[in-house]
Amino acid sequence: MALQINVSLTAKGGLTIPTGSIVKFVTIFPENGTEMHCNLKVYKDASTAATREDIYPKELSGKMGIVKQLSMEDYDSLTPATVHAWLKAELEAIAEIGVGNVVII
Repeated sequence: MALQINVSLTAKGGLTIPTGSIVKFVTIFPENGTEMHCNLKVYKDASTAATREDIYPKELSGKMGIVKQLSMEDYDSLTPATVHAWLKAELEAIAEIGVGNVVII
């Protein structure tokens, strides 16, 4: 599973990243506590994701690593689908991306 952003973004170097960029991520659960860390990788499209040519969109500056403190109930009920849904909502909360412009693929 991954996420697809359906608005164009801008790479830190100024290049336009077309609609359809792919977001993959690694989720880390530290040994103590109920934190969830998501480290994002963004790719121009599915073909660059396959070759691991990641990019750094200005719109995600400061959001390439997201930490969420979970309640014990939420922590115990985590599934890959709930992590993807949460991350989708986090990305859609970024003004330049907006609600309805991220899909789970």
